[in-house]
Amino acid sequence: MGTPTTLEDMVAQVLEALKHTGYCPSTIRNFKKVYGRLLKLAAVLHTDTLTQALTDRFVADSVHTRTGQYCHSRQTLHRAALRKLTEYADTGCLGWPPRRERRVETPTTPGFQDVHRQFLTHLRAEQKADNTVDSYRNISCKFLVFLENSGQS
Repeated sequence: MGTPTTLEDMVAQVLEALKHTGYCPSTIRNFKKVYGRLLKLAAVLHTDTLTQALTDRFVADSVHTRTGQYCHSRQTLHRAALRKLTEYADTGCLGWPPRRERRVETPTTPGFQDVHRQFLTHLRAEQKADNTVDSYRNISCKFLVFLENSGQS
């Protein structure tokens, strides 16, 4: 994946990735507002890249706009926005990397294979998340292989 050259490009790509990742619209609006502040600060500092000076100054901008007092939630949101920018620039994704298929030994006995298929069908019918189904699949495979190896039928 090509690394975006400007801060504005990075911000646009992160906001698009937030949409594709499934963040709710209100969260995306909050990040859009925060990234707007970051871009304004970058213009003041005459930079179009994410530099250490820019990030330090952006995190230090923790004053509540109405009260003028220190605002922990603003600082936390600024840090989260910067973390998402750097994470996306480094890995090309937000949060955990995309799921990879794990190689787990599967049962060889037709009876255990059938039980395993029924179990996965049941999990999908319950609308479990893909990561949950994968975890349960791995655990059930290991358990059924254990039963096969111990002579259970």
